[in-house]
Amino acid sequence: MIDLPRHDTPYSETTLKGSDQIFLVTLLTIPAIKYARDAYLRIREARGSGDNIHLIINKNRTRLFSSGISRKEVEKVFKGNTINFLPEDNDLMAEALNRGILPQDVNKRSRLIKRFNKLLDDILVAETDR
Repeated sequence: MIDLPRHDTPYSETTLKGSDQIFLVTLLTIPAIKYARDAYLRIREARGSGDNIHLIINKNRTRLFSSGISRKEVEKVFKGNTINFLPEDNDLMAEALNRGILPQDVNKRSRLIKRFNKLLDDILVAETDR
């Protein structure tokens, strides 16, 4: 796994072309979504297709009466690509960090762990289908 810097480097395009899976992780803010959209388009252009580019919205908070960015709005920006939303769980992450253990060892049934496991299962199933 390689975490590429935000700016272009001499190895960025080669790395993107040679990667079998790309995970584009962003937050649910307008500047972050704009940057992710631009990065997605650059990655897609470098690779020649959008295959195996996984879009992940990290630390997603859902509120009943929120005026924030909705899932539908994000899906419109990325035009039908599958977007995975991982919920924010600060308490789980803080406890795992303080205890020095993995988050799933704190609470296997948390929404974050369930959603993350489903994301990994979906990716592994797609990988074995190829």
